[in-house]
Amino acid sequence: MLATVTRVLVLEPHPDDLAIGCGGLVRRLRDQGADVHTLLLSEVPETYRKIHDREDGYVPYSGSDRMREAAAADAILGVGGRTVAFGPEWHHRLDALPASTQQHGCPAGSTPAAP
Repeated sequence: MLATVTRVLVLEPHPDDLAIGCGGLVRRLRDQGADVHTLLLSEVPETYRKIHDREDGYVPYSGSDRMREAAAADAILGVGGRTVAFGPEWHHRLDALPASTQQHGCPAGSTPAAP
């Protein structure tokens, strides 16, 4: 069944989800000639504190570093392009998008203000 796939759009909530979640499948599809693109739902904020240190604390981590790492993974996997849906203010807040859209009466296709 995968042999007939020619175009793929991967929905990626965060920049590393494609490589971690389905990197092997993406590489396989690319190897058979499929055109693979990703829709990244949110960029990473520039000041980002998520990486744990040895004392179980958080270490500052650059959002631009994380985005560069994701771009490098895309190149290795053969991803043809990435489109970003929402800016860094929505990182780890995607669950609030539907409520924010309804609350602010945003027309279809527009981006609501961050919560």
